[in-house]
Amino acid sequence: MAGEGQAVLVVGEAGIGKSRLVQALLDETAEDSHIVLRYQCSPQYTGTPLWPVVQQLSFAAGFAPEDNDEQKRQKTEALLRRGTDNVSEAAPLIAALLGIQIGSTYPPQELSSQQRRTHTQAALIQQLIGLERRHPVLIVIEDVHWIDPTTLELFSQVLDRIANARVLMLLTSRPDNQPNLGGHPHVTRLTLNRLGRGPTEAIVSHLSGSQNLPPAVFKEIAGRTDGVPLFIEELTKAVLEAGMTAPGTVPVSLYASLLARLDRVPGVREVAQVAACIGREFPYSLLAAVSPVPETDLQSALDRLTAAELIFQRGTPPETHYAFKHALVRDAAHESLLKSRRQQLHANIARALEEHFPETRDMEPELLARHYTEAGLAEQAVEYWRQAGEQALARSAMAEAVTHLTEGLVVLQAFDLGKERQRHELRLQLALGQASIAGKGFAAPETGRAYARAHELCLELGNVPELFPVLYGQSVFYFQRGALREAHGIASDLLRAGREQANVAAQMIGHRMIGSTLCQYGRFAESRDAFEAALALYDPERDRGSGLVYAIDSRVMCLSWLSQLYLILGDLEQAVAYSRRVPAHVDELEHPGTAAVALAWGCIFNQLLRDSHNAAAQAQGAITLGTEQGFPLYRAAGSVIHGWAQAKVGRSTEGLAEMKQGLAAYRATGAECGRPTFSACWPISVGKQIVRRKALASWTRL
Repeated sequence: MAGEGQAVLVVGEAGIGKSRLVQALLDETAEDSHIVLRYQCSPQYTGTPLWPVVQQLSFAAGFAPEDNDEQKRQKTEALLRRGTDNVSEAAPLIAALLGIQIGSTYPPQELSSQQRRTHTQAALIQQLIGLERRHPVLIVIEDVHWIDPTTLELFSQVLDRIANARVLMLLTSRPDNQPNLGGHPHVTRLTLNRLGRGPTEAIVSHLSGSQNLPPAVFKEIAGRTDGVPLFIEELTKAVLEAGMTAPGTVPVSLYASLLARLDRVPGVREVAQVAACIGREFPYSLLAAVSPVPETDLQSALDRLTAAELIFQRGTPPETHYAFKHALVRDAAHESLLKSRRQQLHANIARALEEHFPETRDMEPELLARHYTEAGLAEQAVEYWRQAGEQALARSAMAEAVTHLTEGLVVLQAFDLGKERQRHELRLQLALGQASIAGKGFAAPETGRAYARAHELCLELGNVPELFPVLYGQSVFYFQRGALREAHGIASDLLRAGREQANVAAQMIGHRMIGSTLCQYGRFAESRDAFEAALALYDPERDRGSGLVYAIDSRVMCLSWLSQLYLILGDLEQAVAYSRRVPAHVDELEHPGTAAVALAWGCIFNQLLRDSHNAAAQAQGAITLGTEQGFPLYRAAGSVIHGWAQAKVGRSTEGLAEMKQGLAAYRATGAECGRPTFSACWPISVGKQIVRRKALASWTRL
């Protein structure tokens, strides 16, 4: 209430009582005037960007299964009005996140995937802060050991904003994979430890009530549960329900206890097992579609499971949603199945999702991938993992993309050796290379490994169209790492393959990469000729999308290189002319990678001209776009040149500090190409600072 935002991370092993603690807090504050936002992470969606947020927004907006896009749009706008004044700006972003088609309701937003990601996160944070202006806000995020990277990034940003807000954020996590919250000063970490004998006996006594359990049974329960509250509760209930009050009759484990409880509730074990294959949370509609139990018996079984407090219910049939009391209860039911039956159920669930819930293909390919993986159907699983990876890549969720594509490669091991397996792996490795370039840089080891394996697969498969982007990826990897001989050799292979297959676009890329390596060798005239040859082959229609396949638009890249080459060769007029052609082409393309490299090259060009004003402006553009889009290489280059410009106009201390930071960030990407240019700026700036200090000292002595 005082406007001092706080966060509490509750850490404890499974069954220790984290969820019970959360519920106790919710019960205790139920009468207070505040807003509760609850987010539940899931092991099935660890790689789906913002999945907990999507679920919370859908629930808060009151979506019904029969709602069409227009109804969902109206409900989304009503939800947003509670926290933001600018609904027209936030609504298209949130609607896209929720998979709502808005048609022409709002003006089109010309945003790249990374810009959409950044703006969506900003809209979500603004909505939350807007709610806080009306009432205090309690944010509950459960099971963050299963949080996806994008949601973790979002709530890390929220933490930065709540220091002076009426917000309490409560997170729960198991010790393994607990979130890295960046050492925020207003995060308190609370560890829940196992219970001692006294609290254990108190729980058993409370549950047993008037049924007096013998001391030996008390002791046996305490010994086998080892102070874990969920274990204590479940074993005690198992003993009481079965009347096992003699020593030696207590179930030996939580697993045995849960199975015994399931068996004692008539007609529920099979229903619980099918539900467990769906997940900890499961909708009635999907369960009914895959359960072999008749619908009347199914509802009766669910009622009995609810009465036994093994599952909880939300909503009313047929739109009811259920959740197992605890992930361990779900796991016990799932693991009680024979492997063959478990695989069959997962296959049935995947097919039911495809048939009855076709939107799952586009909205949740990761879910289908997981079910097909559990089913042992490798071909379908690999295809959905690839789709999930490419979808995450399109959303600029690079960590999730790498996770999905890597999962696909793991599943691929189940394939028989042959051409089909090689084709699947090639597509995965190529997408993995693109994700690594975007997220970690051209020179990252992960980039090199993905393209090296993709090249092997191209050679094994023979004449495949993927060869050209693969050769480019390998050449630019070696080039950025300073391995010029390898980069030049692969670029020559690319040019030769393009000529052999009459692929003009590939020839253009080959000339471009050869020009890059020749420049680093100091063969400036030959480098210029190679870039001129590449530029002559550029077709605005055919190659407009070259930035999507080859990371950067070839025309912009050639013009940027040529501006510097003509400057080095002493033709200032031509150099400036080429440089001035770049911005118009960048504006035409609306491709963030190309825009970022153009800004980076532009600031370097102006640094060579000793034009600190324009160098600083373009360097700041590279920093801003590189930060927004997640391009570490161009952000680092911009920092070095911006620091140089600062030092040149007299702000030496700030400038040198920024240059130092930029050089370190550039090295961290693994890139070697360009380091001599950047490093040369350092002694120039340091030398000027020393000269100024000496001059000031001399003037003072006069």
